[in-house]
Formats: sequence, structure tokens, C-alpha cells
Amino acid sequence: MLEKIKKFIEEYNLIEKGDHIIVGVSGGADSLCLLKVLMCLKDNMELGITVVHVDHGIRGEEALRDKKFVEKLCCDKGLPFMCYFYDIPRIAAEEGLTEEEAGRKYRYIAFNDALAKCNGNKIAVGHNKNDNAETMLQRLIRGTGLKGLCGIEPVRGNIIRPLLCMTRAEIEAFVGDEKYVTDSTNLTEDYTRNKIRLAIIKELEAINPAAVEMLFKTSRILSSENAYIEKAAQKALEKALVQRDKYRISLDCKSVTAEDDAVVSRLLRNAALPFTKKSQDIEYKHINNMKELAFGANGRHIDLIEGIKAAKEYDILYIGFLKDTEEFCYTVLPEQKIYIKEAGLHILLSRSPEHGSFLGVLDESRLKPPFSVRTKRNGDKLAIKHGRQPIKKIYAENKTASEERHFYPLLTDSENVLAVIGLKKGYDFFDENSAKPLYVYVCRDET
Repeated sequence: MLEKIKKFIEEYNLIEKGDHIIVGVSGGADSLCLLKVLMCLKDNMELGITVVHVDHGIRGEEALRDKKFVEKLCCDKGLPFMCYFYDIPRIAAEEGLTEEEAGRKYRYIAFNDALAKCNGNKIAVGHNKNDNAETMLQRLIRGTGLKGLCGIEPVRGNIIRPLLCMTRAEIEAFVGDEKYVTDSTNLTEDYTRNKIRLAIIKELEAINPAAVEMLFKTSRILSSENAYIEKAAQKALEKALVQRDKYRISLDCKSVTAEDDAVVSRLLRNAALPFTKKSQDIEYKHINNMKELAFGANGRHIDLIEGIKAAKEYDILYIGFLKDTEEFCYTVLPEQKIYIKEAGLHILLSRSPEHGSFLGVLDESRLKPPFSVRTKRNGDKLAIKHGRQPIKKIYAENKTASEERHFYPLLTDSENVLAVIGLKKGYDFFDENSAKPLYVYVCRDET
């Protein structure tokens, strides 16, 4: 069995010579097997091993028993031991999580803390084929897509799972007569995962004794196909990308909708993902809503989740923290540089040149102070060569969505709009040959 595990490690390049591995050890058969395997590889591969045990604050004396068991095990093997305690029931209640979710979250917080303290580079956990089957079924029951049905991956970032090629029965056979502890909560049906383990998988194995093995093979097939769709979606996203920053992403709808349906769904999910707290926040309904928006008419806006919105204007799809433009007005005095935070720009009106890049040269003799930088108001128009053009029309000509217009405010004096900053200058007020020049300098923040 050790050779089978070694082959799996090599296939997925899980461990390299000189790695320092943080090993999650609960004291159960899986984690004991994992530690045993790593100890077999330790000398030949020059591995550093640090054991981390997490007490979830749920099982009282039994948890203390497990901690002492793992601590003694490490002492006998001469391995560094670190223990973390979290009051998971309290944390779960405070953070609106199930105890399963909170336990998983804080286990990895502990592992990553130990990784940093020990200067480690990988985290090894004892997931096996049975865990993979439980994960696939749990996601299927709750609702998932192709990505979710891939189950547990052998490697994700710095997390490795060397036992994923083994069933629980094989692991118990590998451990043999060595002592290990049993978590009593795994024997009850109080948790969803336990119900799947103790009831559903048992029934599946009655139909096909190799059900767990077949689910594992299926997950590997789906993982390969998922990687292909992910690559295609990423390529399509870059093709459709108009602009991206930490607040929003904008996509060319014509480019998006030209893709196959499966690619469109993944593309939109990936576009929204950076603005969410966790990937599970993006559900089937959210992806469908974004698809309807992309394929639908301009001028629609929808709420997604946690302040994330999507909008379509001028055949551009916007996703992210979109805000309706709030009115603002800043007084601008000559020779005083001012920052317009809503627009993300600095502006300076100066009577002397050479302050940097500038918008243009105003003829101060034609102006009527005070000057201001502000949002559009009803009736605003800009002087052009033959008449006056409504500001709204200028935004429309430049396909500037309502969520983006605060980036293009108006420069005005007491009576006229002098310019739509970043889009258009007024015809009557700019004159590079003016005898009384007023230079307009604008510097935008980098997104």
C-alpha cells in the first residue's frame, strides 16, 4: 500500500525533497496513516514534519484524551507538536456558520498559522476516497455544478492530500494493530456528512460494493473536463474584458454572448468571484441572473449578493460594487490642488505652466469664478462649435454607464460647464494662445 501512495504522490507532485510539511493529526486512523507514510518518506526525502492538533471545544474529556494521545505520539517519534483550541460552537453562532463549516475554517487557520511560525511550505491532511465520495454526494444534494462534482482535489495551493488514493478500509488495514482514537461525533447522524457516511454510502455499497471507488474515478474524469472548461472560460474572459479594478469588472456583452453556454456560465462566475467572500456565495440563480442580463436589453440593473451588483449599459456588462452616483461639488481655487475622492482624481488650476499633464488651457478673461468640480445637474450643457450639447448626450456618445459617471465630473465656473473631465472640453473657454491663461492639470489615481 505504501507503494500505491508513493505512486500517487509522484503522479500529482505532492511532495518534493526538502519540504517542511505541517501535518494535521486528529489521532484518528486517517491522520495516523498519513503521519506513518510521511515518516517512511522523511529521511529519504529530507522532510521537515511538524504535527498540528486542533481541539474544537466540542467533546470535553474525549478531546483532551485525543490531544494527549497525539502529543505522546509526537514525543515518542521526536516530532514537533503544536495544539490549537477554538470554541467552535460559539464561533459558529457568532459567524452564522454551521459547526462543520466553522470547524473546517478554523482548522485551516491553525494550519496556516503553524505554517508561518515553522517556516513550512505545505499542509498535509488525511482525506481519502471515502471523504471524496461524501463531499461529492453532499454537494450534489445541496446543488452544484461540474466544479463541485470534482470532489476533493489531490492538491490545492499549498494543501496536499497524499491519502486520496486510498479507501478508509485500506487505511485501517495499513495502520494495522497500531492504536488510534475515534471521534464519537463521527458515529452519530447529527451532522449532514455523518448521515451521508453512515446511511447513504452504506446503501450505495449495497448496490455496488465499489461505489466509493467509482465515485473517485468519476471525480477524476470530471476534474479533467472541468480544467478544460476553466481554461476556455478564462480565455473568453480575457477576450471580453474591457476594464477591471478592485471595485468592478466590465465586459463586452457581444463577446460574452458569443461563447457556448457552459463557457458563459463559468466566465460570469469567475468575473464575480473576486468580489465575494467565498466561492459558495455565487449560486446557480446568480449566474442565471447575470446571463439574462448579458443577453437582455441595455439599461437593466440587478442586485446579486452582499452589495455586489450587475448592470448592462451600452452593451457593456458591469459586475462588482456598483454605486449610484452620489452628488458632490468641490470648490476649486486657483493655485490650490484639490482631491476629488469620488472621481479618484486631483485637479489644479494654475496660472503657471509645467505642473505635469494638463487637460487644457482656459482663457481666464472669459470665465466667471468661483470654479467647481461637480456631478451633472438637470439642464447642464456644454458649449460646442455649433450650439450647446446636453451633458447626458456626451455620456451617451462615450458609452459612459451611470455607475461610471462620477469618474467624469464637470468642471464649471459660476455660469457655465467648462469641461466634462476626461471626455470633452467646452468650445468657448479653452484657448492655448490666451493672454490670460489658466492651466488645468488633472491627475487620476491608479486603479
